[in-house]
Amino acid sequence: MVRPTRWWHLDVLPANLSLNELRDRLHAAVRPADASVLKSHLIKLAPSYDWILLDCPAGLDSLTINALVASDGLVIPVAPPDVLAADGTFHMLTTVDRIRAGANPRLRMLGVLLANTHLDRASERRQIAELARSGLPLLTTVIPSSARVGAALAAFCPIVVHAPKSTVAAAFRELAAEIRALANLGSVYI
Repeated sequence: MVRPTRWWHLDVLPANLSLNELRDRLHAAVRPADASVLKSHLIKLAPSYDWILLDCPAGLDSLTINALVASDGLVIPVAPPDVLAADGTFHMLTTVDRIRAGANPRLRMLGVLLANTHLDRASERRQIAELARSGLPLLTTVIPSSARVGAALAAFCPIVVHAPKSTVAAAFRELAAEIRALANLGSVYI
């Protein structure tokens, strides 16, 4: 059930334990039509929203596949950036190519988001440089590590409201602008 929040133009559909049951049912069925369950529901909601953001857990379970089939654009977060992240991200990109060739030809890779980064650490700067050399489509925006994010989550509040003048809030505003530009301001599910 979609719920309004106290913030203007922001509604949420919070996850709960029933998602685990749905994931298990979808996984057990393993039918191609099951990959479109989320899409069929989002189509009904789409006229009411400019953007629908789908936040998926790491991994490629049936819920994530449903999200990819329903999406127009994809941002893959890598947090924190490390050498193993490239392997997992390339695996995700292979899955994206498969979905684009079949169930969702409009799915576009918007980029890889480096998040929870410590740019003050030489080791992380080296790892980021390695990821850039690997050919991954990195977004320009980098989200820094910050305890303020945890505090905002605990307060059930967006970071741009909880700590609007913080570096991490500025990075999220920059990310929103970058994604809007990449998506050409059209309505998009991400």
